[in-house]
Amino acid sequence: AIYHAEEAGIPAKETMWGLNRMASAKKLLESIKAHDEAHEESYSSTKKKGGKTQWVKDNHANGCMVHGCNVRFSIFVRRHHCRHCGKVVCNTHSQGRVQVQGYKKPQRICDNCYETIPRTPNY
Repeated sequence: AIYHAEEAGIPAKETMWGLNRMASAKKLLESIKAHDEAHEESYSSTKKKGGKTQWVKDNHANGCMVHGCNVRFSIFVRRHHCRHCGKVVCNTHSQGRVQVQGYKKPQRICDNCYETIPRTPNY
């Protein structure tokens, strides 16, 4: 059994470099987790302001907020705000239009809200 890197022919300097890289990666992951936890409230905000939903700020969403969607926003992929929950979503996940309190015309909502909020049929 090999217990030290030197016994395997690996210089101690290279082993320390590998450990430093692992420590750096761990710190990065911890930083990302802390950022996500700090912004969790803004990601799921459904606060009403003057009868309308307060939207998640654009700079808080790099990609679609629908669970399981991996789309990242760019100059070619536009972001859309759900008028019901305020989350930022891609076009694919915001096809539904319904009447939302505070608006005169039917508004864009995310697929999650479209599936959960009650709607009146269009006659």
